[in-house]
Amino acid sequence: MSDLEQRLTDALTEGSQAAPPAIGLAAAARERARRTRRTRIAGGAALLALAVAVPGVLLASGGDGDGRGEGVGPAGRGKTAVDQSGQDDDPNLSTGYHWESWHGVTVQVPNTWEYGSLSDWCAGGGDLVPRIQRPGTVASSILCEPASTYGLTFQEIDNRDDFEWPVVSQTGGGWPEENVVGGRGIGGVLVMVAARESTVASYVLDSMRAIGPEGDPNGCQARYTPGSENPPEGALSVCRYDENGQLEQSEALVGEDAGDAVRALQAAPEPGTCRDTSQGSQPHQVVVLGSAGISAKVDLVAGCPRVSVDGQVRELTPDVLYWALSPGWSGDGTNLPLPPELRQR
Repeated sequence: MSDLEQRLTDALTEGSQAAPPAIGLAAAARERARRTRRTRIAGGAALLALAVAVPGVLLASGGDGDGRGEGVGPAGRGKTAVDQSGQDDDPNLSTGYHWESWHGVTVQVPNTWEYGSLSDWCAGGGDLVPRIQRPGTVASSILCEPASTYGLTFQEIDNRDDFEWPVVSQTGGGWPEENVVGGRGIGGVLVMVAARESTVASYVLDSMRAIGPEGDPNGCQARYTPGSENPPEGALSVCRYDENGQLEQSEALVGEDAGDAVRALQAAPEPGTCRDTSQGSQPHQVVVLGSAGISAKVDLVAGCPRVSVDGQVRELTPDVLYWALSPGWSGDGTNLPLPPELRQR
């Protein structure tokens, strides 16, 4: 367990005088969850046949009410203006949230939340903007006060039950003065959330669910299985897997973003000096991009990174990596033709 994760757990353990400690609540929470929780699994979307080079369906903003696209409840990722102040989104806004996945779970997170470590929020004069942190996120060695900003963390744990810790206010220097903190575990993954408002923290934790056989709302499986992508209608799924084949991050590109990503894949040239595909058996990160009309796989192999588009090996270009590396990626860029800037949203 990292120092930050230990602080998060310790903060919940301390709790508040008006609430019971987090440790020891698992059994009661599981019983409460059995009585009150029912998981909603988004239905699969019908895939459209594509007859043109760049699918027109990807150039329009998608979403057809299946719970996985733009404009669908709080999970929608619409074109409304983003609040740059870092304030939490109102859970009632129809386009204020999107899905974030890690390993076997997926959860709805406000669109205004950024990516990065919760502990180095003050680096470069930063503000207390909420962040999304995954294990392995690079953090600057800096002592910020408070020690953590708002946001969400994923953590692997041994307990595979569905349990929930209470959303309570924390005191001390670990969190901003105005805060509520809570956590939930499903299938061996613990999600912890710190927010300004209890409505936001509770909504995020309540949205958490296990990824079923049909994949997460962005069309990605919990474990990499070739040919198993299930992209939402009118969208391009981007599924990033770690060296062990577990889902690290997913997203669904729509509209102009999806069209630009497809064009980048189609424009990738024939392979140059890196033609050897035998290194594919080495453990390495994989990014799968798929829609109804195109399928691509990016192999981030140390000696020979490459992309396969509809089964044909191509040269891995900065334009392809711009779309394949989802916001929040912090992997090893050695030997990768990275673009000048990575995507932030």
